[in-house]
Amino acid sequence: MEIDAELAKLAGSIHATMKKKFKDFGIMDAFLLAAAQHTSAKIVTGDPHFRNMDNVEFLE
Repeated sequence: MEIDAELAKLAGSIHATMKKKFKDFGIMDAFLLAAAQHTSAKIVTGDPHFRNMDNVEFLE
């Protein structure tokens, strides 16, 4: 997937929002969420940062 200005802007917005909730939320996590939103994909993870998010299948 190409990272264009639209995806970068979305990732930046997600990162700014999530940093308010999780001080250690990384920019790459934000890009992952942005890419999933952009492509209507699901993220499968056990990372607690992603718990209760749309487009995420959380593994316990």
